Amino acid sequence: MLGLLILLVLGSPGKETAILKGKVTDVAEGAAIPKAYIIVHKSGDVSGDIRPSVQPDGSYYVNLSDGPYDVFVTSVGFAPVCTKVVLKTGQVNIYNPRLRVSKTESAETNSQSP
Repeated sequence: MLGLLILLVLGSPGKETAILKGKVTDVAEGAAIPKAYIIVHKSGDVSGDIRPSVQPDGSYYVNLSDGPYDVFVTSVGFAPVCTKVVLKTGQVNIYNPRLRVSKTESAETNSQSP
């Protein structure tokens, strides 16, 4: 009975997670891309998308369970990148996506120049 009371007061132990964090930047200048769009999902399962917020300095942070994940990153005017990461419980995993200006965006900009 005392054990049950302690469990109710303290709560059940929390599930440990892995952390995925990093900073989205431009390959050419190293500038932060604050409006980047990130989608993370467990490899092979596209039904459970996770969309971490990207801060004004381009950084993001998300807690996930362990396992393999696909990480898709894009922003307006940049070519998308996709990579696989394997997360382990209790570890901080850093992934710093570097985006390139998309060729179609560059071609449109150049064709509009006088």
